[in-house]
Amino acid sequence: MAGRKKMPLSVIIGGGKTHLTKAQIEERQEAEARFRPAADRIKCPSWLDGVAKREWHSVITDLHENNMVSNLDTMSLAIYCDAVSKYRTASDQARKEGSVITFKNALGATNKVKHPATEVMKQMAAIIKSFGGEFGLSFGARIRLTPSKKPEKEETELEKSGFGDV
Repeated sequence: MAGRKKMPLSVIIGGGKTHLTKAQIEERQEAEARFRPAADRIKCPSWLDGVAKREWHSVITDLHENNMVSNLDTMSLAIYCDAVSKYRTASDQARKEGSVITFKNALGATNKVKHPATEVMKQMAAIIKSFGGEFGLSFGARIRLTPSKKPEKEETELEKSGFGDV
């Protein structure tokens, strides 16, 4: 389904958007509480390599402390960490061998082509950005997940006297 992603109620209310009625707010709060999965079985998958496991452990503590991860997020976080590992491997390879390599085709002619590792880097960067955004691992993603606090507006003398209170 196209359109905006559904935002947590705390973000909607914190942003000052009051398009929801009190009944709708209560309904959303109950629904969010019902659909909040447990976070008691979060373990680093054994199939991750060393780099991915280090990334896992560096990220999971903060996510868990901020209540931003549950048991259901294990695979998504593993995909993110695996992508980080593959990105680093491809980056190291491209750095050592150069971003342009010489390729000999079937006819024997040599051509300069973009290193295949650069394409892997591009693909892994897209995965990192996508899955990292789901967990708030970039500044922009955290801003979207955090309710903004509007400054309290000082009441005018007319408002204090009850003017406009219908």
